[in-house]
Amino acid sequence: LARDGHGYIWIASDAGLVRFDGFRFTAADLVSGPVQLPAAPTHAVHIARDGSLWVAYVNGLGVYRIQNNRVQNVHLRGQVAGSVWAITEDHHGDVWVGADDGLRTLRRGVWTSVPLPSPMPEGVLDIHEDRMGRLWVGTQMGLYVRDTDAGFRKYPEINGITHSISEDASGAIWITDQEVGFRRIDASRSSRAAAQGMTVFHDRHANLWVATIGQGLWRVPAGPDAGVSDAIERATT
Repeated sequence: LARDGHGYIWIASDAGLVRFDGFRFTAADLVSGPVQLPAAPTHAVHIARDGSLWVAYVNGLGVYRIQNNRVQNVHLRGQVAGSVWAITEDHHGDVWVGADDGLRTLRRGVWTSVPLPSPMPEGVLDIHEDRMGRLWVGTQMGLYVRDTDAGFRKYPEINGITHSISEDASGAIWITDQEVGFRRIDASRSSRAAAQGMTVFHDRHANLWVATIGQGLWRVPAGPDAGVSDAIERATT
């Protein structure tokens, strides 16, 4: 999900790009002009600082940049093997894209593939820049971080699929976990109901929301007991 400056909610979905105006959901007539959006699923949507909307598609269709209700640019079409899963913009204004075949960045109008430490993982699933300017990358093989512009390193003891990354009010980084649903990266796994986490997100009240695979939607209330199993509120099917 992404919210633009006009208050519209944009949704990346299996039905393609969807807009919610407060009353209606629509997937049609979202852009005007000669270039239309693909009739294909999309996995990520991002609002850039200039107000443009970036939308990531599957099957090598690339990334579409929309501004003033028109498609202004189509990036990486036919250059990405598989799907694009994540888009973000860092404090320099560089755009980062995570796809099935790795990590790329758009800097001064030029796209560059960015290597991650060997063994180089495929499947970049999420990208997050924290308040310190560090860039975090979740992949099929764990979590990577770039402390400076020098390059990325593998974050120790975080292995396996890292679908999603979120930062709490104190600056701590939380990720999805394939065994216990979610975890803070600087803490060991604690006893929770077994679950595969898909997405983590902190709301404005510092509650942690966790979308799981098969175990419903969780809300972890903010406070000293955050993450304790009996403090997790669950909405199941």
